[in-house]
Amino acid sequence: MSKIQHLLDRYKRLILPFLLSCVLSLSVYDIYRSDIPTFVWLIPIAALNIGLFAFCGFVKKHNFIGGALMGVVILAAMKIFFDLISGGDYGLTFQRWLLTGSEKVSTRAEYLVALMISFVPFFSVVVYYFTDVLYRMMFLTLLSIVPCALYVKVLSEIDTIYLSLIALLNVAIFLAYSRGRREEKTINSGRQASILSAAMFIFVLLVVSSAIPKEEEARYYDRFEALFMDNAVDEQLNGEYSNFTEMSGNADRYRDFKERRLYTVEIPYAPYFKRQCFDFYDFSIDRWNNQGSDYSDITYTTEEWSDLYSDLSLTELRRALIRTNELSEGFAEKYNQRRFMEFTGLTDDTINCVVSSESFPAMYFLSPARIIDVHPYGNRQIDEYGVTKNGVFRFRTTTHPYNFTYAVQCRDEVFPRSYWFSLRAGDIDLDTSLTMLREMDEILTDAGEDALAERVESHIAVTEDALEYKAMTEANTALISDDIRELAEQITQGYTYDWEKANALATYFLTNGYTYDLQYISADTTPEHFLFTSKRGSCSDYASAYVLMARAVGIPARYCEGYMADPSSTDNIWLVKDSGSHAYPEVFLYGLGWTVFEPTVPGDYNDMQRPTGGLLSNLTFDTDLMMTMFIISGIILAIVIIGVALIPVIAESRFLSRLERCTPDESAIVAYDRIRSKSGRLVKNAPSLTAYELSSKIDKKAGTSFTPAAFILERVLYGGGHADASDKKSVIDMYISTRDGIKKYLRDLRRSERRKYR
Repeated sequence: MSKIQHLLDRYKRLILPFLLSCVLSLSVYDIYRSDIPTFVWLIPIAALNIGLFAFCGFVKKHNFIGGALMGVVILAAMKIFFDLISGGDYGLTFQRWLLTGSEKVSTRAEYLVALMISFVPFFSVVVYYFTDVLYRMMFLTLLSIVPCALYVKVLSEIDTIYLSLIALLNVAIFLAYSRGRREEKTINSGRQASILSAAMFIFVLLVVSSAIPKEEEARYYDRFEALFMDNAVDEQLNGEYSNFTEMSGNADRYRDFKERRLYTVEIPYAPYFKRQCFDFYDFSIDRWNNQGSDYSDITYTTEEWSDLYSDLSLTELRRALIRTNELSEGFAEKYNQRRFMEFTGLTDDTINCVVSSESFPAMYFLSPARIIDVHPYGNRQIDEYGVTKNGVFRFRTTTHPYNFTYAVQCRDEVFPRSYWFSLRAGDIDLDTSLTMLREMDEILTDAGEDALAERVESHIAVTEDALEYKAMTEANTALISDDIRELAEQITQGYTYDWEKANALATYFLTNGYTYDLQYISADTTPEHFLFTSKRGSCSDYASAYVLMARAVGIPARYCEGYMADPSSTDNIWLVKDSGSHAYPEVFLYGLGWTVFEPTVPGDYNDMQRPTGGLLSNLTFDTDLMMTMFIISGIILAIVIIGVALIPVIAESRFLSRLERCTPDESAIVAYDRIRSKSGRLVKNAPSLTAYELSSKIDKKAGTSFTPAAFILERVLYGGGHADASDKKSVIDMYISTRDGIKKYLRDLRRSERRKYR
């Protein structure tokens, strides 16, 4: 029983801080509600708090070693925290989870662990320090606001139980510590320590605020537009972005726009969305147009397009190839398709997305390259819209309403493409692929495999169409300059197949010093100037040069203008803005059909991957704020260090100079006043004591004698006498020795008090 009582007496002052730290941690976990009840987290939170409180006690007892260990632990915790939330496939989603209170992103174990090693140690260490080491109620109050701030951030309602417990524990700690500290006569750190603590706390808050992930999109922006913009849309935006244009150039105009949102798209990943394609390059004005082409006219009904392109699945093509090879042994080997046929991991998924226009009308639907179908919501007549040969779903005569929602069905453009290239299934030229497909169709039809034959016939139809398109553009291709043609041949030298050449052309722009510059406007707009002289331009310059070079080496390619989507703060929600306008090429490849290749920026549509960048790419840091804080903090720290070191020395030097200038009579009075002010912590009620009483108490505690100076003071003030030069020298010497004795006594007192509470 005595041991238990001893432990209770020893640690009773930590019980309330421990409970406050646990409640603060639980309140944060309550924000990110998961399938696991919040109270279940009490066990690991309590265990971690016990360990951290014990560790803080060790740090308090062993200043140097403990401080070093504390630094190591903090750095280790930060590294683990950043490793958990950055990289992989969930770095960005963690930020969205943190910002939305798990409402938009499902909770993962990694996220909860990240909270455990970040918020719990933060609460524990701060609560321990500002109670047991240096009681400061205002910092505990600020700390208690942190969960409330998080609740506000994620637009959630804090449980009144946590609010009540946090408030009651703060009051209880205040009552216990203010009374206990008075009774125990513990350390009073004074004004300097308070200022330093406040500065450190504010600094940490600023660092955290600058590093915390920020939403790139203002939440409820669409509601703001509806309330305050009255559905108004810029006339220039309507005219140039709602309708089709005769010539290319829309993608270059977005440098003048201001992040106006056009669409919100719900889709797992964001492909490039097409709005218009151009077939012929006008070398006299360096622009693309469709004069003499019917590829921008509505050619298919939506049912015809869907029937044709729903069959363009690589998995279905593989099934047809397997069956053909069974019926005609050696068929796959003959056309270099064995690796593709034998590979079982290939998937070619259908993706569904929902598109909502944001007070923006348009004649077209957002159309990925591998689009299958479009389903407008509401009472829309199916004959109001159709599909062009270039794969653009569009209204026939008018624009859709300002606020309009429709579903788009398409095929994945990323993973099948990677598999297709790695399997080298495209190691076949376009004419030979058409021969192979026709032979497959004949074999399957003769064997009664009509369903598989229909799949193959769809591939035949789109391949024939691509060859017709290539033939249609041959006259325009003949106008390409020799310089461009020679460069294209040089880049693709050593490559045999279209997909290899298409990759090589895209990689060339990304690895040969070309600069993507939206503000650059050249006096010479020719593709030759861009390719050989400036090497600087917009996406239109890149896409135009790419298509011309691709056509120069025999690849069917077309110039497209559309949009790149930006991620929002919510998983699977993407934003299409006027500033996301983009020009890019599409290349026809056997099996894949029309495929996007990206020469402008690294990404999924070329062999160059976006730089991951680790933590810094996944977390949003306000670097300007952090740099400013570090500079200002460095200046303040330097001033404080200089001030702490020099100000007392300067003040004391000035006082001694003043003492030297005093008359002998004045020196005794001035020295006594100085000693009395310095002995405030040494002697109680020093101002009410006589000179003899004060000097005797100082002599007793500090072990230094000021009594002779007191006699001199008494003689000058009350005895009617005067001090001479020797008395002045004695007073100065006694002042210096007494000052040093008081300083030593107070230093030893602080050390003993620290040892007492370890």
